[in-house]
Amino acid sequence: MDLLDLFNEPSNEFRPIPFWFWNETRPEKFNKEAICDQIRQFHEKGLGGFVIFNKPAYCGTEKFGFSPDEYLSGKWFEFCRIAINQAKEFGMEAWINDDYNFPPGDLGGRMKVLLPEAYSRTLSYSTKDSLGNQCYPGKDVLSIVANPRGNNDFRKTVLLFDPVILNIIPVIDISGEYEYITTSIQRVEGPEGHLNRFPCFLDPEVNAIFINEVYEKYKSEIGDLFGNGLTGFFADCDARRANHFPWARKFDERFFKANGYSIVQFLPALWFDFGETS
Repeated sequence: MDLLDLFNEPSNEFRPIPFWFWNETRPEKFNKEAICDQIRQFHEKGLGGFVIFNKPAYCGTEKFGFSPDEYLSGKWFEFCRIAINQAKEFGMEAWINDDYNFPPGDLGGRMKVLLPEAYSRTLSYSTKDSLGNQCYPGKDVLSIVANPRGNNDFRKTVLLFDPVILNIIPVIDISGEYEYITTSIQRVEGPEGHLNRFPCFLDPEVNAIFINEVYEKYKSEIGDLFGNGLTGFFADCDARRANHFPWARKFDERFFKANGYSIVQFLPALWFDFGETS
């Protein structure tokens, strides 16, 4: 096929494959016939496929879309199967968004029930001229490092607190002209329904729950369609969009176990210029 033919009759990889929001799910408007007719129209208009995307919505007192209880139910899988098989007949790609709604990962509210600690975290820092006579680090403190004023050689810093290898409480001021850098963990906050429901997918336990609650259920119910009509799953569960320094629960412990040294003592180098260390 030459370039002109490809423009005139592009393959699916060059055709639009849009989100298909399932937000009108009343039986009289959302059934096998309606689904097949919609896909036929997609095909006639030149789309290469679609991404099934549950999109619950409210209009006054009416609620549309699949509810959390209906999502991943027999009803959900039945309609997914109908859509995938119809797409296969037209040679179209069928994809499925891999969660209940946006933001991804909350499983329609089930993630926070299964793992209340699944929320996203970010790193922050603060500096002080003095710690006073003593300092009792809070549970969210990862490290306290004393840095000589004007210093940019990390080897000259002094680690005062590290919950993994140097759990010294209280931390006492040391003599000399030092600036004290405290690195802490903060919960990522955001508008209701957005980042404060975005779990931390850097956490292995979060991933294990998500795989078990989503992908394993798809495999059980429509696994025969994997690679046989169902092209794949759309996923955007990551921390890049959050515009912060993401931190996973217990990452410091896992890092120390894997590498034999603590990462938290080096965290100030994220914000301060320590030459090659930064």
